[in-house]
Amino acid sequence: MEKSSLISNMVHKINQRREHLGISQTRLAEMTGISLPTIQRFFSDNGAKVSLETASKIAEVLGLNLTPKEIIDEQTLLEKHARKKARWLTSVVQGTSSLEAQGLTGSSAKAVEQRFFYELMAGPKSKIWSA
Repeated sequence: MEKSSLISNMVHKINQRREHLGISQTRLAEMTGISLPTIQRFFSDNGAKVSLETASKIAEVLGLNLTPKEIIDEQTLLEKHARKKARWLTSVVQGTSSLEAQGLTGSSAKAVEQRFFYELMAGPKSKIWSA
C-alpha cells in the first residue's frame, strides 16, 4: 500500500473513532493540548501537515495507537471517562454541600457518583467528554 494511502486510512480510522466516541474537534484539542487549527488540519489534510508526535497524541487520547489498533475498546474507554467525570461531579456536589453545612456521607457520595455515572452513560456521549 502506498504511503499516502496508509496515512489517509489511518486518519480516517482515527476520525471515525473520534466520531464514535462523540468527541468534537474542539474538545479533542482541549484534551490533547494541541491547537484547534492543528487538529482541524490533521483531519482535513489527511495528517499530511502534522508531526508524528501530534498524530500519536491524538490517537492515544482516543484509545488508539498509530496502527490504528485498539488499545482499549470504546465501551471501556467511555466507562472509564464517565466514572472519572462522575467522581469529579460528585466532588463538586460535596464541596458545595459542605459550604452549606450539608456535606455528603460516604454512602451518599457513592450513590450520587453512581447516579452521575449511569446518567452520563445513558445520555449523549459528548456529555462524557465535555469540560
